Amino acid sequence: MGKKLPIIFQLFKEKIFVSTILGNSLDHYDTALYGFLAPYIAPLFFPHQEPVTALIFTYSLMSASIITRPLGALFFGKLANAKGGKQAFILSLWGVAITTGGMGVLPTYDKVGFLAPLSLLFLRACQAFFASGESIVAPLFMLKNISLRAQGQANGLYQSSTVFGILLASLATTLVSFSSNSQLYWRVPFVLSFLTGVVGLLLRYQVQQKVLNEKPYEVGFLKAFKILLKHKQVLLKIVAVSSLSYVTYAIPFVFINIFVVHVSSVSLQDTFTFNTALLALDMCLLPFFGKLSDVFGVQKIMIIMATSLAITVVPIFLLIPNSNPLSIFLMRIWIVLCGLGFSAPLHIWFAQILKGREHYLLTGVGYALGSELFGRSTPSICLWLWHTTNWVVAPAFYIIAVSISAIISLQTKSNLVSQNLNEG
Repeated sequence: MGKKLPIIFQLFKEKIFVSTILGNSLDHYDTALYGFLAPYIAPLFFPHQEPVTALIFTYSLMSASIITRPLGALFFGKLANAKGGKQAFILSLWGVAITTGGMGVLPTYDKVGFLAPLSLLFLRACQAFFASGESIVAPLFMLKNISLRAQGQANGLYQSSTVFGILLASLATTLVSFSSNSQLYWRVPFVLSFLTGVVGLLLRYQVQQKVLNEKPYEVGFLKAFKILLKHKQVLLKIVAVSSLSYVTYAIPFVFINIFVVHVSSVSLQDTFTFNTALLALDMCLLPFFGKLSDVFGVQKIMIIMATSLAITVVPIFLLIPNSNPLSIFLMRIWIVLCGLGFSAPLHIWFAQILKGREHYLLTGVGYALGSELFGRSTPSICLWLWHTTNWVVAPAFYIIAVSISAIISLQTKSNLVSQNLNEG
């Protein structure tokens, strides 16, 4: 009898695992493009605004999904409970591919006037609706079909696939920044996303429904809202923790790219070049932090990393204006490391605290609210704070507030949360 394969190779033999991480990469490639390409989109869709205001408006369109992402989480959570994960996997990826590809063919303000930003707003909202099916239903279902001893590595690899998709988006943006006609070539990565989505869909169609063997659990929309209200304390904890998870991505990879251009001598091309290198580092280290959470415990690692970020973020922002590209890169590495330690075990924490049948519903809606209200809105909120106060350290206090909220939420013992859920 042959020697047993290491866990990592066993995982890649499972279609549901490969399908999940590939779809996750494509989803995050699509959703990251908008944030990275915002500096090129802003003057085309808001040409009559001064540069910083146009950027604030462009990033604010990301917040349009505050409503549609929770609704999408509710819809796909219901679909996964009632019909199984396969239908949710396929429908969500179709939606993400079509809406993101559509952004690449939108007419600009000089062609159709105010209809241009309205169309962009509509596609952003629709994209968020479909993307919510990828962000929670997929990883939770994957973890339920993997042995406990492999969950840390599986989740670390899943998180790495998130960064891999974002890395591709960053690389595409870097190429656009060096192109001779960025006002045209910014469209190409959006259009190509549709083709990458088709690749992921081909693999998803091959996953057999019999693998996805959960017992159907129908929940009407009225009952779903009653469940959310009944377990509002659990929901708020998920919102707080999810918020910081997304903030630790939005700050080093999106906000700082734009912020340093306005407060220091660093160029936009420099920030995007370092951005791609930083994402590559992020992707490589995520499995390590996933394994670390297996050894030292999920809750302990998350609290340590959130506390470290809260303590150090003010000095970092104070140093940015007088720093060179390399110094800013090192500061971003520290924020990324804190984010890695916090986010790598995130889905395991979800799985640990939610043991009842409503786990898809509560986690999906809670994650959607947290990532949208306080996470995905981070670039526009932080830009507004700095632009309004003219105080370079103002965004740091927003990060501290989100960190403290997450730390308080993590303090509650997970078995108490599970008990409260099961009582429903």
